[in-house]
Amino acid sequence: MRNNTKRFLLMLFAICVGGVAFGQNQTQARKWFVEGEYEKAKPVFAKLVKSNPKSGSLNYWYGVCLNETGEHDKALPYLKKAIDSDVENAYRYMGDYFLSDGNYEEALDYCNSAIEHHTRKSRYDDSWLYYCRGNIEALLGKYNDAIADFTEALEL
Repeated sequence: MRNNTKRFLLMLFAICVGGVAFGQNQTQARKWFVEGEYEKAKPVFAKLVKSNPKSGSLNYWYGVCLNETGEHDKALPYLKKAIDSDVENAYRYMGDYFLSDGNYEEALDYCNSAIEHHTRKSRYDDSWLYYCRGNIEALLGKYNDAIADFTEALEL
């Protein structure tokens, strides 16, 4: 009976310590993500998304890390899962993906979706989205639309 109690307590301790380490890893990875240290955050998010593949947020964080470290093709399925989970900023990064791929029409569609789904309403974020859309429109030769978006970005 004593051996069973010891085993139970050891297992409980291991589960608790593992859960704390899991949370600390995610916290550290998010800190690196926010600081733009995508290379450091990427392996942590890779493990986390593997253990929780349906998490929209984890798919978003990992997809962005892949995209920002030059692994654009690998990023696509993770960003799609993030969009399917309605992670707001995923639209912007899908636009970035298609922009870097040279697919300007698709990039514009995702940029429009990013503006449509954007709810935070910080002046910086809003102006950045309009600026990005203006750049894409200029690449497509839609100069009047680009000027309107650049003007909107400046006014925000």
